[in-house]
Amino acid sequence: MRKKVVGIVIFMLLATSSTVAVVAWDFNHGQKQKYSMQPFERDYLEFGDAPEGVNHIAYPATGVPGAFPTCMGCGPVGWIQHNNFGVWFGPGFDFETEGNAGWCPGGFPPYDQDEGFQDGDAGLLIPQPFTIDATMNVVPFTGWVGTGLGNPGQIAVWGVNVDIWVHNTMPNHEPYLPAYVNVLMDWNQNGAWGDPGEHVLVDFVIPPLYIGPLSALAPPNFVIGPNSGYVWTRFSITESPVGFNWMGDGWFEDGETEDYLLLINQTTENGWYYKPGYTNYAPQGMPDFNQTQDQWKSIVDGGNGIANTAAVGDDIQVVPVGGAVNRGDVIVAPGPNCALNTNPAGDDVVKWAFCGPVAVANCFWWFDSKFDDPNGYPGDGVDNFSLVQKYSVNDDHLKTNVPFLIKDLAVKMNTTTKGTTNITDMKNAIQTWLINKALSPIFTVNKYYAPNFSFIEDEIERCQDVILLLGFYNESEKLVDQMQMLFSPNDNLQPQNWWDYQSFIPSVNKLDAINITLISNGPPCDVQINVYNAPGGAPIGTSSMNPGLLAVPTWVQFHFPSTIPLNIGSTYYFDVREVPAPDAYHYEWFYFSSFDNYPSGQGWMNGVMFNYDWTFRTEYYPETSRLKGHFVTCAGVNSNLSKIAISDPELNIQNPAGDHNDAANVSHDIYNIGFGSPLPTLPYQWWLQNYPSVYDYAIVEQAVIICPRPYNYPPAFGTPNPANGSTNNPRSLTWSIPINDPEGNQFSWTIQCSNGQSSSGTGASNGTKTLALSGLAYATTYKVWVNATDPPGGSGMYNRRWYTFTTKVSLPPVFGAPSPANGSTNNPLSFSWSIPINDPEGDSFSWTIQCSNGQTNSGTGAINGTKSLSLSGLAYSTTYKVWVNATDPSGSGVYTKRWYTFSTIVNLPPLFGSPTPSNGSTNNPLSFSWSIPINDPEGNPFSWTIQCSNGQTNSGTGASNGTKTLSLSGLAYATAYKVWVNATDPTGSGQYTRKWFTFATQQQQNSPPNKPNTPTGPSSGKPNTVYTFSTSTTDPNGDQVYYLWDWGDGSQSDWLGPYNSGVTASTTHMWGKGSFSIKVKAKDSYGAESNWSDPLTVTMPKSALLPNFPFLQMLKQIFGQFPHAFPLLWYVLGW
Repeated sequence: MRKKVVGIVIFMLLATSSTVAVVAWDFNHGQKQKYSMQPFERDYLEFGDAPEGVNHIAYPATGVPGAFPTCMGCGPVGWIQHNNFGVWFGPGFDFETEGNAGWCPGGFPPYDQDEGFQDGDAGLLIPQPFTIDATMNVVPFTGWVGTGLGNPGQIAVWGVNVDIWVHNTMPNHEPYLPAYVNVLMDWNQNGAWGDPGEHVLVDFVIPPLYIGPLSALAPPNFVIGPNSGYVWTRFSITESPVGFNWMGDGWFEDGETEDYLLLINQTTENGWYYKPGYTNYAPQGMPDFNQTQDQWKSIVDGGNGIANTAAVGDDIQVVPVGGAVNRGDVIVAPGPNCALNTNPAGDDVVKWAFCGPVAVANCFWWFDSKFDDPNGYPGDGVDNFSLVQKYSVNDDHLKTNVPFLIKDLAVKMNTTTKGTTNITDMKNAIQTWLINKALSPIFTVNKYYAPNFSFIEDEIERCQDVILLLGFYNESEKLVDQMQMLFSPNDNLQPQNWWDYQSFIPSVNKLDAINITLISNGPPCDVQINVYNAPGGAPIGTSSMNPGLLAVPTWVQFHFPSTIPLNIGSTYYFDVREVPAPDAYHYEWFYFSSFDNYPSGQGWMNGVMFNYDWTFRTEYYPETSRLKGHFVTCAGVNSNLSKIAISDPELNIQNPAGDHNDAANVSHDIYNIGFGSPLPTLPYQWWLQNYPSVYDYAIVEQAVIICPRPYNYPPAFGTPNPANGSTNNPRSLTWSIPINDPEGNQFSWTIQCSNGQSSSGTGASNGTKTLALSGLAYATTYKVWVNATDPPGGSGMYNRRWYTFTTKVSLPPVFGAPSPANGSTNNPLSFSWSIPINDPEGDSFSWTIQCSNGQTNSGTGAINGTKSLSLSGLAYSTTYKVWVNATDPSGSGVYTKRWYTFSTIVNLPPLFGSPTPSNGSTNNPLSFSWSIPINDPEGNPFSWTIQCSNGQTNSGTGASNGTKTLSLSGLAYATAYKVWVNATDPTGSGQYTRKWFTFATQQQQNSPPNKPNTPTGPSSGKPNTVYTFSTSTTDPNGDQVYYLWDWGDGSQSDWLGPYNSGVTASTTHMWGKGSFSIKVKAKDSYGAESNWSDPLTVTMPKSALLPNFPFLQMLKQIFGQFPHAFPLLWYVLGW
């Protein structure tokens, strides 16, 4: 047993919402919900069921295999799969592992293992589908009989012929989302979907939280395919639209697919002919536009014969005259705006008024579709046939164009001013319309009174458009005029005329029937009554019938096929005879044997006048009132069954749903034909037996037939090249247009342009005709007239039309980028300024380039290319303007003028390089050549000067670029010098460069000071007495010097100074007792030291000797450390 994953649908009714939880239960793995945007796991998906595979038969009767996208595991096509989060068909759904409930790809049978019918899962409501059993027979599902979708060509109406239950709570939580239903039907039974017309419902929106039959949402009805038999059908509901011409495959996150084998009934009605459809604009044949829209109404009397309503606005009150009109003495017509502004008063009522314009609009639309481009489509903006024009919409065949077409026709037929359409107004308006559209050579329009059905049938089948005017009447009883009602004896009827007859004098002007009293005296036979207006004359009316077996005296009515007109007060005769000859005793006619019982007339028996009168009664129909008129358009006819299909502007019996302004949505209502007039007083020849109406009879009174002229049309024009209304065309071109005679007749043609050039031909065959045009002016609109005439060998008809085109605007020459670029700077004083100049049309042109310095260049008859101006002698740092003009003289004379700028180089002053020696250098010798590079950027000669702060200088004029020098000598050591340099550009801008530089000379070689002189001062003295000593020396370099004294007592002075070289330096010192040798040395400011001077010996007398006590020795050490402390003690101790 196969594993099946069952979908459980749980409805939870809450106080504020209804939530549906869809849970997939895998018996092996427990509860699981699937959420994925990727291809889903095979265990938890929903697939299709239609057969797929080479050996999997879709239609057993023909052996056609299925190629429907069902199985993942086999081809030849893809498959469809769904996850599910709240949208399905029927009461629930189930998941499966493969197509056909998991049986793919093993094969079919079994078929339809997922969807049956009314099985708790399947959503189909009607019709009852079929399946294919194991023996490859098509059978209904168990417990059902199987029913048909309908007949081929029938409109399938949702809720009547087909329906399915839909459930949309996707995605089972807020926000809830819309779903999309698509339906595919394999009309041609080739085992695959995708052929034209098989996608019968496209992306029909199911609103969020809708649960119910699809029909309640009013999806558009569709036409059942042309073939009877079985068709595989796919219903899919998804979370996203699939688009037109879907093939039935795809991966979807949500939804369900159900496939069914449906039956199209075998029609029993052979012999139907329908006006053919044209897939571009009239796909269902004759359109079925609707008069019951907008305000296309009028107000008519309700029956009291009183004009209760007064017109308001632009409405018009008129007395009706013929046509499709209700009875009464008042009509309020809608007026020029086509909208009824008036409200009815009294017993007056509102009726639709535009049935006539709608009937004509149906015809025009069908013819326009027939003759227009077969590859066109509504909205393409192309109109190749002028019968229907576009109004305030983008295309003549958009359904939004229909109301405008009907209104236009209503105005032209006087419907808006009369409140009804008179059939003569209709015929005249159609004729005028055809003339205005230049189509009168192609079509004829005629009006026919009381046409018979055979004629109308032929006209419909000849592909003519037939409009019928229906008159509506009620039944009326015949009234008795003359009579002799008494009878007693009778006499046997004879087979000859003028044998038994009766005269009468009528009081009314017509006769419809004569009643006589007969009884049988033999087998039944035909009995004939003839009416005469003179004895022995020809009959003016005859009626024959077989009364049957009459066992008792019986009144038998002989009804005349048509009313016999009579003159009131004149004498008329009628005889009664048996039709078989010789006489064999069949019937006897009664008379009354009292003398002259009918004084107004006389009776004859056996050809002899007698004094009695036969029993008789003359009857007539009173005048019949026409209660309503209505125009309809013929859509089809069945000769075998005497039926007719009509497009009714008011009724839509077969297809009441949808927008009937859409030519793809029609209701061709079918009626049985009744022959003759149901009311003998009316001269009409047929009527619609089952027309739904409050009246007894819908009788065909008149017809308007629009007819293309038989078999010969004028030559037809294709699309010209260049296209009509095109712009930007060259001044020389070949204008061409296809001209084709529909019958292939030879024709003459002329193409003439408004510039006077023309071309023509005679005896031409179908093909493209041309006119070579040259010398056209720029930016000019030209008209081209085309005439093509089918000469007497054909119809002699012609087609004339004019087209327009406009030449290109002559653009002036175009400038490219100049060289040097506009606004450029630093340009040299001499160069060639240039600019590309090109004429877009390649015309020769004149040009001028002029610079603001007065230099110029120009040319005439020039061709595209670069034009230049040589410039020289320009000034430095100057902005110049260059004016450029280019004129197209041989074309339109238009020109381009523009100016550009450039600037010359700035004249820079001479530039200094790095001097030698470098700026700020030191230790330079006392004689050398100081130099510096001087260069003028423009190479101009210049004057220059180099001057040193020691007064030496050098200069030059008219110098060229190079190094300039100054010879220096006699410089002092260690001296900083400044050098001023000036360079002036006298021949250019006069600009100059000035700058100073420095250098320092070297230092002399440093020598230490000379050995100082021997110190001078006292050579003896008292101890501890300050004495002054002096010395001097000279420094070879003249440096200042410092002196260091060595006092001979173990102490030295600091470096004392500085002193100028040769200046005597003095200092003081004191000693204790003893003999001391003093000396001095010098150093210069650079630290170079001299030798010690020769010593000077100084002697101090000894003082008294103190005991050499340890205390005194210690005290002496203390005073040695602090020599300036306690001077008195020092003195006393002689230290």
